[in-house]
Amino acid sequence: MEELLNKLRETKYWEYLLDNTTNIDNLIAYTTAKAFEEGDKILFKNILEILNKDYNIPKEYLSLRIFISSLMIYKDPNTLLSKERQDIEENLYNKSIEIFNFINNKSSEYKLLGKKLLTYKIMFDEWKTKDLESQMNILCDLYYRYKEAIDSTPKNIVNQSNKEIINFIEKVEKSMKQLTPNYKDYIDNYKLKKVSYDDKAYSLIYKRLKSTYWKYIDSKIFEEKKYEIIDRIIDDYCDLIEDININDLDISSIKQYKRTYSLQGLLNLASDMINVNKQIDSEHYDEIYAYITGKLIKSDKYLPDIYKFIFERLEFIKNVKKTVIKNN
Repeated sequence: MEELLNKLRETKYWEYLLDNTTNIDNLIAYTTAKAFEEGDKILFKNILEILNKDYNIPKEYLSLRIFISSLMIYKDPNTLLSKERQDIEENLYNKSIEIFNFINNKSSEYKLLGKKLLTYKIMFDEWKTKDLESQMNILCDLYYRYKEAIDSTPKNIVNQSNKEIINFIEKVEKSMKQLTPNYKDYIDNYKLKKVSYDDKAYSLIYKRLKSTYWKYIDSKIFEEKKYEIIDRIIDDYCDLIEDININDLDISSIKQYKRTYSLQGLLNLASDMINVNKQIDSEHYDEIYAYITGKLIKSDKYLPDIYKFIFERLEFIKNVKKTVIKNN
């Protein structure tokens, strides 16, 4: 065992774990490389076999995939778990630290390593189950809410909006299928609750949806270079402005960018949105708008973050106005 662990500490995999300049994406990519399959992975496998044969650790609790994953979680818990970890995630991270330290510090109580891996697998399986349930519940809720919107539309009416909703439902189903092959069982068994989410649950779901939205915008602009996304941004912005219902607010400058499919068009649109926002936002934010305008001029890489800020300020104004109306 000592020889195997010494060899493991000399592998490229271990080098990536220790190297602060190597991010988790590089490490994950390496685990698909031929060098890992033919060398490092075999060492992991042999270590587990010895823990089973020589130290009586049950084979069903010694998972090669989870052993390798535990060290990845040690490397980057914020990406692989979350920045705001719940107790189960924090415990999983702490156990991954113990496994890493055991190997890195050249501990020799090898049965203890087996016990740590056994405990880790139990914790990991529990976390994956809960995480899957959480994700599937959110996706099922989306599925039924959008399906309800389609079902409530008269069959003789087929419009672009309905086509987009159908397309979204198909994407939700695809996401479910990627999470579990039993996704249809979740759909069939899920009962859409006709009650409002409590504030905490709603905030969590809304936060996830917004995060997905901005990742989607970022991908369209910088990865796919699909500048047609400008029409979607304009429509969503105008919908928010309409919800706020400001009298005599001229947003014709925003609508003029429809079908101007270019990066420059997106930059100009952001600049005009900043000017519209300033008209209805608190003067205390003038300096911040000046700051992000400077960022916009400096580089287009800040574009999605600037759009996000613009939209979040509108949502804040909308909620404040709604609260004031309710109180009155």
